[in-house]
Amino acid sequence: MLNSRLCGYVRGPLTCWVSCLSLVLLLALGAAAQAPTAAPAAYGALIDQAFLEYEARNFPEARALFSRAHAIYPNARVLRSLGMVEFELRHYADSAALLEQALASTVLPLTAPLRDETQALLARARGFVVRLRLNLEPRTTNVLVDGASAQLDTQSELLLEVGDHTLEFRAPGYVPERRLLKVKGGDEAAVRVVLTPEASAPVGPAAATPSWQSSEAASVGDVPSVPREPVWFVVPRLTLLMPGKGTTHYDQECSPSACPPRETPASEEYSHGAAPLLGVDVMFAPLSELRVGLGLHMQLNTLTQEYENDVRWEAGRTFWLPISAEYRIRLNDDFSLPLRVLSGLTLLKAGVDAARAGESNRDFCKMVSEDGVHCKTWGPPGIGAIVGAGPGLSFSLGKVALRADLWLGYSFMREHKMERRAPAGSRTDKVTATGVLAALALGVEL
Repeated sequence: MLNSRLCGYVRGPLTCWVSCLSLVLLLALGAAAQAPTAAPAAYGALIDQAFLEYEARNFPEARALFSRAHAIYPNARVLRSLGMVEFELRHYADSAALLEQALASTVLPLTAPLRDETQALLARARGFVVRLRLNLEPRTTNVLVDGASAQLDTQSELLLEVGDHTLEFRAPGYVPERRLLKVKGGDEAAVRVVLTPEASAPVGPAAATPSWQSSEAASVGDVPSVPREPVWFVVPRLTLLMPGKGTTHYDQECSPSACPPRETPASEEYSHGAAPLLGVDVMFAPLSELRVGLGLHMQLNTLTQEYENDVRWEAGRTFWLPISAEYRIRLNDDFSLPLRVLSGLTLLKAGVDAARAGESNRDFCKMVSEDGVHCKTWGPPGIGAIVGAGPGLSFSLGKVALRADLWLGYSFMREHKMERRAPAGSRTDKVTATGVLAALALGVEL
């Protein structure tokens, strides 16, 4: 409290009270300057909704809500949240920039635990970006990254995420230049770009060549320059199905009056040898990490099933039409790890025994049809499916790549079906072969 003792140091009562009032106002203004600005009411509601979307892993929705909250009340906490969302969306350059701003902001600053967590996430984000230092001539050169205008900082540095990028350099009065980059994260690189004045550009037949610099000849300092990977691939493969075992199932469905005592077992196990298949897959890459494809493969030898009672049954060759998808994990510039899932239709080309079985079934149907029985049979070629999954290894040799894939699968083949209908009853016999497969495939990506 201010009292008359303080006023005794100044001359006159009026001067005393004016001085006291000024001091009170200065203290009040200082306290107001130190007090944090209260957040608007709408800010808290947006933050609550944004965290609900973030916890539900709806990251685009969370980013939109955090951005609206930041427009209302910019502060360190919401910048940190935006950096977390961009990290989950794999926008590592944006995430690193936002996290740096959050650490530097003094509005609603981060607590010590939050700063530690933010610095740890920032280190992870920086591991997936490269800081590119550009030395441009002329200095007024505009830079485009993947077709979008890029904003350089005061030191002409640019953050690029890992992967393939197209950099374009343009300036009025100069020939444009383009460079294709394949960058890795967690390091720095320097690039020098000197544009050629248009007056120095070649005139005549040489001018018909596009002004863009060749991607194979582009030099980008510490960052290697390579052409973009193609979108379509042709992959000839030699696939070896390993020897294994399977089961033949004999299913019988009929009315009681038409069912004689079962003469065959419900199922029998069989063994089969190795089966090589030769074919080709056509692959499409909508993303650099994802590929889908369709193939046609033919078995080179006949399919022979050996049963425990020393019975051998030759079915024939198999045609396989697989649909496959794979996700590629890049290990380095040369090696990648494709994780492949495949599923496809199989068609059985009748062998000697299968052809005889099919002919016998047709003759039997013809005979019983003369006695007033409606008979229908589906003999070879059989129809089935193969599904499988497994890892592989790909080694790049420039424009081609060698690869090996190991996968486990399951096969299903309907080898025979016969249906008979008569006034006395009906009967359906089905013969199905199933088995577990292990396969090794060698291929070349062209």
